[in-house]
Amino acid sequence: MGHISEDDALIASWLAVNRPRRFETGVSATPDALRAYLKEHGYELGFTGWRGGQRATIRHIGQRGRPSTMSMRDLIAFVDELRLTEGLQPILKPDSDIARELALDAA
Repeated sequence: MGHISEDDALIASWLAVNRPRRFETGVSATPDALRAYLKEHGYELGFTGWRGGQRATIRHIGQRGRPSTMSMRDLIAFVDELRLTEGLQPILKPDSDIARELALDAA
């Protein structure tokens, strides 16, 4: 019973260095989950375009005129900014390649 498998040892060493992130129930980056989250914060989320990739459209509920259009990466970055102001974990891991790329784009 005292023997630890190689897999268990690898998992234990990873956990010693990295903390697993915890999210509240229902949090994901699916379009439906993002739409529900943004609606709670006063935004309407839509999607447009299939040629060249899908784009998100976002505007304040009741706002007239053309909505802002952004990539899915930018949409998740926008949601992460809202989540951070609430003291919640961002969807993108802060040290991920995508998060670093978005930070460089913003600079």
